[in-house]
Amino acid sequence: MKTVKISLLAVVAAFAMAADAQNFFTALPLCLRIEGEAQVRLPNGEWTPAEEGKFYPLGTSYRTKKDEQLVLSFGPESKVEIKGDAAFGTRSQPLETKTRTVSLMYGTLEFKLASNLPEGAFVVSAPGFVVKNPAGGSRIA
Repeated sequence: MKTVKISLLAVVAAFAMAADAQNFFTALPLCLRIEGEAQVRLPNGEWTPAEEGKFYPLGTSYRTKKDEQLVLSFGPESKVEIKGDAAFGTRSQPLETKTRTVSLMYGTLEFKLASNLPEGAFVVSAPGFVVKNPAGGSRIA
């Protein structure tokens, strides 16, 4: 009998990337690109340096300071970007949920989404308003 060791990180990454053709989003968002020293706060955690190429759980918050940038990928055609003094969080929800919600805390949030997202698939909220069914590219400040 052969023993195979698999790291928990490898299992999480494989699960995060597992999305059938009908899904617009991966199970977990991927930190696609960082310029400077962007930070993340896991649910119930402290602010720590963000890591490029790492999947983060839903419910995580992200922030950047002056001259910093962070791009988060929710899937092949779904990206959220912050730069400068900005912060946002993802809504904590079950992994099998086929919708995603981000909440802008402060600063400017840019997003690029598939133009054919189903109604209600992506929601952006900020103090005082909610944007439902955005598609294409937009900026919210």
